[in-house]
Amino acid sequence: PAKDLINIQLNNRYSGLVKFTILDQAGRQISKASLTKNTREMNQSFDVRAFIQGVYYLEVEVEGFIIRKRFVK
Repeated sequence: PAKDLINIQLNNRYSGLVKFTILDQAGRQISKASLTKNTREMNQSFDVRAFIQGVYYLEVEVEGFIIRKRFVK
């Protein structure tokens, strides 16, 4: 389970806008960020200390493709 931070690593050739969205188990948006990826590897951390315990989903959108990963706080 995540305690303070979740860490995301993207390692691909894409450069451009990357959108991150954190949803709760009911699908409500909890947090959102948009960043520009300029290098092959990108590392990003999200502070989840204020989140209550439960199941969450991280969505990462790159070039119109969305990857959804589950995590527990």
